[in-house]
Amino acid sequence: MSFTAEPAEPHQQPEEGFHHGRLAVRLCDPVVESDRTGLLRFDGPAAELLAMAYVPPPVDGRPYRLVVLLHGAGGSARQGLDLLLPTADEHRLLLVAPKSAANTWDLIVDGFGTDVLRLDRVLEEIFDAYPVERVIVGGFSDGASYALSIGLTNGDLFDAVVAFSPGFATPLVTHGTPRVFVSHGTGDRVLRIDACSRRLVRGLRALGYQVTYEEFDGGHEVPEPIVDRAVSWMLSGGVPGPDRAPEPEDAPGQGGVPGRDGTAQDGTAQDGTAQDGTAQDGTAQDGTAQDGTAQDRTARDRTAQDGTARDGAPDRGGGPVRR
Repeated sequence: MSFTAEPAEPHQQPEEGFHHGRLAVRLCDPVVESDRTGLLRFDGPAAELLAMAYVPPPVDGRPYRLVVLLHGAGGSARQGLDLLLPTADEHRLLLVAPKSAANTWDLIVDGFGTDVLRLDRVLEEIFDAYPVERVIVGGFSDGASYALSIGLTNGDLFDAVVAFSPGFATPLVTHGTPRVFVSHGTGDRVLRIDACSRRLVRGLRALGYQVTYEEFDGGHEVPEPIVDRAVSWMLSGGVPGPDRAPEPEDAPGQGGVPGRDGTAQDGTAQDGTAQDGTAQDGTAQDGTAQDGTAQDRTARDRTAQDGTARDGAPDRGGGPVRR
């Protein structure tokens, strides 16, 4: 006897939610336009810092370009904001810098979850209060890895992704085809360029993404000329140009986008890493310890371990060095 009864409608595809990195918020017209400008703070229900934002003065009611900026491991919201703050007024960039709930972003610790919900809440408040026409996500180091992961997951919201010195990209699902800007220092000893950005860029291009790639002579940092090029790229519509540095010829088994487990999506291991994604010294390639906690990078990636002051003043730690 065949069995065909089913108590509910079957699903043609899996459900997608915040555990998959999916944001629920969508661009909309402001409910009530706010006149608050300058440096702003967004708090959660327990008065915890969710994000900082910078809103330039309005000009003739024109909508803003909104840029979400994600800090590195152990960093603060203010450090994320500082990545593009010097350019915000000139180019009318509305900057939003979330603070991760843990020492680094949820995906790196135990998978998408808390930080996706926090970002959803902050963006909903921003969209309800300010006119926005485009949304971009970017970040530095762990923040760049998270920007790539959540940006490719939500390419139907973000039309571009800016990744300064990323380590990996591991979207569980992908939507849309956002443009991508990647930069990396050839002397980076925290996230080495061969195992990270060079491999990432090849994998992203193989998947059909438009990628602009900038290598520079430096370490784990964001030099001022790279910031200027990234902003010009955003304002120009993100049309990909020639790479600033030649990529090495592909070696066998080096395709695919490196994931947080240290393997490319085709299953090949990165050079110098075990198949479980740990380096020979026992630390993960993304700079996190095997227990999922970020290592102290104060001296290495120039990010401070303390948070942003409650009054919104700059923290006293340094962000990525900008020359």
